[in-house]
Amino acid sequence: SQQLAKQLFHGEGSKNTIGRILQKVKEWIIAIRLEKQYTKEEIIAQYFNIYDFGNNADGIRSAARIYFGKEPKELTLKESAMLVGMFKNSSLYNPRPHRNPIGVKNRRNVVLSQMYKYDYIDETLKDSLQKTALDLNYSPESHREGLATYFRGYLDGFMKEWIKNNPQPDGSKW
Repeated sequence: SQQLAKQLFHGEGSKNTIGRILQKVKEWIIAIRLEKQYTKEEIIAQYFNIYDFGNNADGIRSAARIYFGKEPKELTLKESAMLVGMFKNSSLYNPRPHRNPIGVKNRRNVVLSQMYKYDYIDETLKDSLQKTALDLNYSPESHREGLATYFRGYLDGFMKEWIKNNPQPDGSKW
């Protein structure tokens, strides 16, 4: 719930210690409210649906499509374990080809080991899955295909220009 609160209401973040402490207190209060209003399963589902998996993959559905070309319900156990492993650090454990394949596989294997440790899978399945390759079907979403391609291209250019000409409130670049 703390991670969901951080994702939902992170704001701009603070660069000073007092501001960071206040931000953490706000996140803590929000987390308590989330726990009172939602079940653990609902909180986890919300977190899965907003998490930034990198490469324009916001949420589990988008990540399943971009990294495996599938819907979430079609993911195999090892594919799901790889995506869960990304929660630790979606940049470091990004499975995009030629980035960090050994680290991604090792992280996936940690998730599988935890599943074994807590009796979600047996040792034989864990061992067999840990020996397998990542088997990605990486296909990033393109702004040149699909609906409203002209508009998306225009918006991309507009936002790049706007960011260049409009610094953040503290004066730093975006």
